[in-house]
Amino acid sequence: MPYSNSTPLPAYILCGGRSQRFGADKARVLIEGVPQLLRLSGALQRAGHEVRYVADRADRYRDLGVECLVDSRPDCGPMAGLECALQHRTAEIASYASLTRAGESDAIWAARLLVVSCDQAIWESSWSEELCEAIKSTGKAHVAAYFDSAWQPLPMLVDVSFLADVQRRLQSGRLSLQRMLLDRDEEGQCGKVCSAVTPRSWSFNTPEELAKLPKP
Repeated sequence: MPYSNSTPLPAYILCGGRSQRFGADKARVLIEGVPQLLRLSGALQRAGHEVRYVADRADRYRDLGVECLVDSRPDCGPMAGLECALQHRTAEIASYASLTRAGESDAIWAARLLVVSCDQAIWESSWSEELCEAIKSTGKAHVAAYFDSAWQPLPMLVDVSFLADVQRRLQSGRLSLQRMLLDRDEEGQCGKVCSAVTPRSWSFNTPEELAKLPKP
């Protein structure tokens, strides 16, 4: 398959959490009569992304017509989901014989992926574009995310070369995505999208937050 800098990135939805603050599975909550997981995947697909799902078991959302990649590290939060997405994309890239014939720029962009939380109630195509520009602007970043008064880890644009760092953090019990971004920022290797209004403004952790979501 061909790749270019204009090719939409693959998107991985992290949907294996316990949703303890929400009190039910956030991926299944009905918004305008549609399960949130399907609303989000539909929005990402309309933006041109090929969507994959990461959960604690493959059949968790099979009744919704979704098969999941399996996060093999229980109770390690979104860091483990990120590892699963990076592992899958790394293996996928290795299987593309066409990449050996692609230009350097194309191969670099093929190695990047978008990671999104399942509680992202609204998706704007401009967000992935902004993350891509943040990566480009630094010249050496392997990851990009939004920042207002603090780092907002998801959605995140990340390169497969980040896998080793993620695995080291998991092995040492360092499970904070925000801390990971802080560390990379200190090394000048994190693309930053600064905005007073970030995608987090349209995400939710509790029923009350869902009820108060602004309209796009």
